[in-house]
Amino acid sequence: MAFYKRFSFWFFVLVLLLIAFFIVNKTLRAVEVKTVKVEREDFTLTVTATSMGTIKADEEVRLTAQRVGRISRLLVKEGDIVKSGALCSTLMRQYITSV
Repeated sequence: MAFYKRFSFWFFVLVLLLIAFFIVNKTLRAVEVKTVKVEREDFTLTVTATSMGTIKADEEVRLTAQRVGRISRLLVKEGDIVKSGALCSTLMRQYITSV
């Protein structure tokens, strides 16, 4: 008896066709896509660290004074944008020493 006349051959072919059908049907299914209008907004990132580690800034700036002394007033707050040469603090007159 020829192999294509056997029941097991046709059963095997049917199983292969069913598997191929389900694979193709699953891969060709349409995907739902949601769209939104893009808007420009400020982005603020807060980092909360609960473990030991080091956080480094992308850019570091060294702040130096022309005189040594005690600070009487800070004219900027943390996070303020400061231009080069801007006055950031004032010193107490009685503690100013000349360099």
